Amino acid sequence: KTVALSLHCLARVKERYDSCGNDKSPSVIVQSEPISNACRELLRRGIKTRCITEITKENIAYCKELMKIVYELRHLEGIKGNFGISELDYIAPAIQTENYHIPPQIIHSNTRGMIEQQQYLFQTLWDKATPAQIRIREIEEGIPVETTEVVRGIENIVRNQVEGLSFTKIQNDACVDSTFPASLL
Repeated sequence: KTVALSLHCLARVKERYDSCGNDKSPSVIVQSEPISNACRELLRRGIKTRCITEITKENIAYCKELMKIVYELRHLEGIKGNFGISELDYIAPAIQTENYHIPPQIIHSNTRGMIEQQQYLFQTLWDKATPAQIRIREIEEGIPVETTEVVRGIENIVRNQVEGLSFTKIQNDACVDSTFPASLL
């Protein structure tokens, strides 16, 4: 029944289908023939399908297959939970399982408020996610993951600076705002 409901929701998509899933979801989508065929059909119809998952060494082959049946795939480190959202439906597993199978129960809603809330959540995650091509290259070529972060709080800033200085060999440049206590410089 959960596959049938998922397929029904996918068939109703008119413009865009977004999904978010943990590191197990690529294998579930790729290995479930009805679901992977439905994704191919969305792509064939010109529907923009976006998917967020955690891309790891263990699931990289499934992610490469998934890239063939979705419009765009992105990576988000440590993502938990699974859901799919279109302009008409929201679906999510009622129970998170640690296996590689279709969930036995799903939650479905077609209420406007729930859909808008989940679309906002997805877009927030999407904006933070890394394109799959970049993450796959990092894994395959052993490239260290690049990160940029905003450090807040004086204690965290000082700890971050001390840690950074411990790796300095020749020169360290820093830019701080005028409110930063001069005594800490």
